[in-house]
Amino acid sequence: MSVVKTSAETMEAVCNVGLAKSKMTLTSNLILAFFAGAYIGFGSLLALRIAGGMPLDTWGSIQRLVFGGVFPCGLLLVILAGADLFTGDCMFMPGGVLKHRVGWDKFFRILILAWIGNLVGSIFIAYLGQISGLMADPATSKYAVSVANGKV
Repeated sequence: MSVVKTSAETMEAVCNVGLAKSKMTLTSNLILAFFAGAYIGFGSLLALRIAGGMPLDTWGSIQRLVFGGVFPCGLLLVILAGADLFTGDCMFMPGGVLKHRVGWDKFFRILILAWIGNLVGSIFIAYLGQISGLMADPATSKYAVSVANGKV
């Protein structure tokens, strides 16, 4: 028995996850999405705080490597807690719709709730980071602005 799934088995697993998500209550979808946004926000805040404290002139490109190594902590929390990230729903839900296991109404409901919950959760963590003073350090703030500018 192989531990690697065939394409058909992978599609079946994706459809099953989409079906399970479509059977969840509205409240459950929203809470899991909120936590996913909060976990990603936490990983981002942690990465900004740690990498922002490493001066570029001293550390060079190691600063980016550290940021890239710390940020996935948020993704790990999402996976371990079973939270509901919008990008994951963009993978799981279309399979359920295409295989006629999930209706379009549930498809859009889940994607909209995931997007809103992720946004609110990440804003909540950003707010906590601001009021706690974690972003008050000038080096961290400057680094956060440079990362944001680079992404834009």
